[in-house]
Amino acid sequence: MTDKRNPTPDQPHCKQVRTLKVGDRIEIRRRWWHPMVWIIVPFLVSWWTAIFLTTALNLDAWPQFLFVIVIALIPTYGPLAVWLNETRLYVEDGVLHAITGPVPFHLPRRLDASDISAVRIELQSKIGWQKTYRLKAKTAKGDTKLIVGHILGKKDAHFIANELAFILAEVPVHNESEIPA
Repeated sequence: MTDKRNPTPDQPHCKQVRTLKVGDRIEIRRRWWHPMVWIIVPFLVSWWTAIFLTTALNLDAWPQFLFVIVIALIPTYGPLAVWLNETRLYVEDGVLHAITGPVPFHLPRRLDASDISAVRIELQSKIGWQKTYRLKAKTAKGDTKLIVGHILGKKDAHFIANELAFILAEVPVHNESEIPA
């Protein structure tokens, strides 16, 4: 497979996304980390956890103490995943794999690569100025299956979709506005 892609101003290489050659396969890796995580999340998590731990220290009963400790650790799990995790997309033995790690967060997704007829970019959510996108695979049967979600920014979503289309032997990429009915 020869790489005929040319970088264009419309599709710059993204900081959060890397395309690597791992053995005999091409792998797309997307880090979850985002600069806002370093600014907001540590403050909120440490403040929230401190409140729960202070409450736990004032409890006399062990079951209540352990319950409050567990509740205090739950808000820490998400930011830990955001700091450490990445999503890996690759095709191996005719199967598209979407795997998240090292902190378990999403179940691995596996789709038959030969069944994918197009990759769709969809707006997942919009909160204030921030939009997240998801990639879905349109199958030969006409249904859609989620490949990966919570992609921050349209450029990252387009970059991943175009890299994935290349790996899947040039399947078309459809934006939400140009999705055929």
